[in-house]
Amino acid sequence: ILAAVSAKEGAQETAVTLVGLLVGSYLFAPLVGESAPAVWTAFALLTALHVYANWQGVGCLALLWLNRHRAVLASRDWAASAAPPSDAPPEALSPAALSRLERPWGPFLSSLQGPRLGARLPHLCA
Repeated sequence: ILAAVSAKEGAQETAVTLVGLLVGSYLFAPLVGESAPAVWTAFALLTALHVYANWQGVGCLALLWLNRHRAVLASRDWAASAAPPSDAPPEALSPAALSRLERPWGPFLSSLQGPRLGARLPHLCA
């Protein structure tokens, strides 16, 4: 399944890049001309738009498997729902609910913490 998603994403990326190149060449090139500040401003704005669109697109995915970041989010929620006042067994988050909790910088920030050897389980989830 992941290979099919990757192939589809690659084909869409190629098509969008081609359309962007054609539109940029014929529509926006006369607007910015040879002005370096105008070119850099257009580049910055279009790059920000591209990053935002990718962020929104990836946020729509509800993956069924866990990576480290998703596992930490799921275990935190599970531990919080297993509080002593409740006699009912804790329920796991659905893939859609877990994807809403994910943040794009989460895996990067957790990698900056480095390894935690010999740590207790509550400290690993903090």
